[in-house]
Amino acid sequence: MYAALVLAAIFVVLAIAKKSVPTWAMVLLGVLELGLLVVAVQCLRTWSQGTPPAEPFVFVCYLVVCLLLPPGMIVWAKGEPGRWGSGAAAVACVVLAVLIIRVTQVWVGGIVQ
Repeated sequence: MYAALVLAAIFVVLAIAKKSVPTWAMVLLGVLELGLLVVAVQCLRTWSQGTPPAEPFVFVCYLVVCLLLPPGMIVWAKGEPGRWGSGAAAVACVVLAVLIIRVTQVWVGGIVQ
């Protein structure tokens, strides 16, 4: 979650500076995606060992969206040169942070503090 918020701050700075998304930021999004894949595999492994999430369908939906959002961000940001690509990536990073919180809440069946 914190990595997504840091990336959102980076993209906000890029949008304010009227810059398009640089390659190094795309690499950071790729690293974030790898981290999300590791978490997804851990969740599915834990689930297969007999510890299911509180709401399985909702959990799977949130998890799939979390995994699809960074690649979608990359496509959108590269397709929209200039500040709007960076702005869209910033918003998507904030949405991703919220989705990560929701995945955790759905897993434990309560509110994460």
